[in-house]
Amino acid sequence: MLNSKERVLLALNHRRVDRVPLDLGGWVTTIHQKAYNNLIQFIGIPEAKKEVHDWIRQTVIPDEKILNFLGIDFRHIFPGKPNKWKFKIRENGKHLEVIDEWGVKYHKPKNGGYYFDAISGPLQKQDVDIKNINEVKWPDPHDSGYFNNLKNNAEKIYKQNKFALVGEFAWETWYERSWKIRGFDKFYMDLALNPDFAVALLEKVANIHMQFLKNALKECGEYLDVVVQGGDFGTQSSLLFSPQMFRKLIKPILAQVIELIKKHTSAKIFYHSCGAIAPIISDLIEIGIDILNPFQVSAEGMNPEELKKSFGNKLTFWGGIDTQKILPFGNEKEVFQEVKRVVSIMKKNGGYVLSAVHNIQPEVLPENITAMYRSARELKEN
Repeated sequence: MLNSKERVLLALNHRRVDRVPLDLGGWVTTIHQKAYNNLIQFIGIPEAKKEVHDWIRQTVIPDEKILNFLGIDFRHIFPGKPNKWKFKIRENGKHLEVIDEWGVKYHKPKNGGYYFDAISGPLQKQDVDIKNINEVKWPDPHDSGYFNNLKNNAEKIYKQNKFALVGEFAWETWYERSWKIRGFDKFYMDLALNPDFAVALLEKVANIHMQFLKNALKECGEYLDVVVQGGDFGTQSSLLFSPQMFRKLIKPILAQVIELIKKHTSAKIFYHSCGAIAPIISDLIEIGIDILNPFQVSAEGMNPEELKKSFGNKLTFWGGIDTQKILPFGNEKEVFQEVKRVVSIMKKNGGYVLSAVHNIQPEVLPENITAMYRSARELKEN
């Protein structure tokens, strides 16, 4: 019988496995604190750790007991918080407010809100020029707070030789940082009307990100099986830009980031993008991305059969269990049927890791969460 690490390495290299690998606990594959609290009560492990890790999404790194109960094959390591910035919640009328180390302001309703949403950034004024980019107080990618204990944590998991190890180093993504700094609407107008500024901003943020990556991979790159990157390029029905705009303005910068990672680790490169991104999947493969997450099955053109047929010999697909309808609104039987459907398509010749399409949301019942993982464990390879 394969252990978790053996199973994952076979799957990532497109080899047959005894069952598909299972993931929970990463930057985009974890669980909201409300759903998590319900889960630990449901399965009878109330003593499990409950600390919120990602304050923006209000998600929790699951306790080891939970991961073992569900049969999760991965363990994830994250950068720490910088020494030069402290997480601080302020009250602002009806909202709770946080300003992150990039100068982006977030709000969360005091009553009834589940997440912190970005509402303004340091370049969100109407008229800006490339020179304004240098006026921003940028975070320090060499801040030791990000890297404390990375090596020790990675080495400990690596030496156990039981689980595949994932470095969660998207750092909220250089691409999405850029539009949060500029503002979503203004950033996309810049791509069309002021591309020199948009590219200068993307390059500035990506260069800071690459310095961060160098430091992180210096600490633990030798121990990693997977390195996570990301940035959403799609909506429910289309790309956020034309394929031509992506290839001209964004792809060259992303290629530099991927090249740097490959220089510092032999780990597979995982890229997260929600939405209907089928028109640029070939571009992602071309620049060296090994794993695509989450393949949002409810988005236009992201049909599992077509994705597997077109790209299954070149990409590992990671995710695929619908978080818009099946997990929050289906029942256990419907979850089982969806797991069986997706696994039967995606498991052929390896290249598939099962998880929810995105972080498990507050309303998802614990019965459906356990059903998803239990169903996948029972679907053994013939």
